[in-house]
Amino acid sequence: MIKRSLYYLSKMYESQLGSGENYKTLPRTVAINILRFEYLENEKNFHNAYRFKNLKNNNELTDVMEIHFIELPKFDEKKEGKKLMELLSASKTPPLGRWAASLDMLKAWTLFLKEPSSQNIRTLEDNIEEIKEAKKELTIISSDEKNRTLYEMREASLHDRVSALEGAEEKGYQKAQKEIEKAEKEKEKAEKDKKKAEKAKNKAEKEKVKAEKEKNKLINEKKESVCSFLKMGLSKENIAKAMSLSIKEIEKIEKEYKM
Repeated sequence: MIKRSLYYLSKMYESQLGSGENYKTLPRTVAINILRFEYLENEKNFHNAYRFKNLKNNNELTDVMEIHFIELPKFDEKKEGKKLMELLSASKTPPLGRWAASLDMLKAWTLFLKEPSSQNIRTLEDNIEEIKEAKKELTIISSDEKNRTLYEMREASLHDRVSALEGAEEKGYQKAQKEIEKAEKEKEKAEKDKKKAEKAKNKAEKEKVKAEKEKNKLINEKKESVCSFLKMGLSKENIAKAMSLSIKEIEKIEKEYKM
């Protein structure tokens, strides 16, 4: 995993320089690895950062490239969450009080990653706008079926990548990626088919309403014809034969129009 992370860090650093540009224009590049498992066996801290240094005197060569590892299992959410709440409670003017300068935002975000639904996070939401927005997005993803499906697909992708980092063959990894892309396309197709079906349904409903109007129009025209024949003095029997109606129907129309 270290070699892979260094490779991606190097690619990011190299890709920022265009043809003919001066090396001095290269900006600082930082890679951050957030892990759901313990990886650095010789490190006890949940967060560790590395740069280029002199092996003899530990002098730093440069800070233009930096790589971070955040191992979530090593983060003590109960202990660190309690500290954050104590610091927050000590302030009288949140969210922009004295605590803001001393609050460890890395720990706050790590706490969010580990237990986004905890009481501690609900308290942080009221004081940190960025965490509030992140929780809002997480809630939308969790409550909306489509977004949840997309999130689960992304989760599956992440799991596949972890497996690849642990030693799976590159060919197998690429196959998994293709399966994910295929699932994405199938999802898009399903959404298009759904919209198409809804459009057809709406069209059918409009046609039904139109047909009902035409039917009512014909019925009214037929009733008006019956009334005209009655006014002309024709017998109900003859009108019934001519209009293909029963005597009762003629009498009903006669009553309806108060003739």
